[in-house]
Amino acid sequence: MKHVMLDLETLATTPDAAVLQCAACRFDPDAGEVDTTNTFNQYLSRDANDRAGRFVDSGTVAWWGKQGPEAQRRLAEGEALAGERKFGDLLRAFHAWADDCVIWSNGATFDVVIVEHAFRSIGMSAPWKFWNVRDVRTIVDLAGCKGLTTKMFPFEGTAHDALDDAIHQARYVSAMWQVLTL
Repeated sequence: MKHVMLDLETLATTPDAAVLQCAACRFDPDAGEVDTTNTFNQYLSRDANDRAGRFVDSGTVAWWGKQGPEAQRRLAEGEALAGERKFGDLLRAFHAWADDCVIWSNGATFDVVIVEHAFRSIGMSAPWKFWNVRDVRTIVDLAGCKGLTTKMFPFEGTAHDALDDAIHQARYVSAMWQVLTL
């Protein structure tokens, strides 16, 4: 079964949050490998989110205003490139790409919950079974028993760019998995 690390950049923290960037990478925790050549990375405009009825929280918008200039630039460029892409088009593309996987995200109540809510809002089911949802924070806690922390894995890329975040998370989850399954 393929493992997929999902990360979103949103404008709220609720299940109906507006999604500006949806990114994911495949990885194999048993082999300790992350596939950075076959990734999913798509952006949506605020207009597309508005048309889909997605929620925008002013506190999250203010939080984005305090993030690094590179993260803000990438998000603005991605939103401009998204053009007229519809929310449903992004979800259908992600569904085809992620089909039948073990899905991971950093927090059991954020990324996966938002994407599953989005799928339901357009009458689709998620491309994974509910029993194949995994939480990064749980494996990080378990790895802490072996002396591992996320700080041991240098971040490459731009923080709060969903693809860079997904790849980083997949790398340290794979490394931690290796130690935990010896």
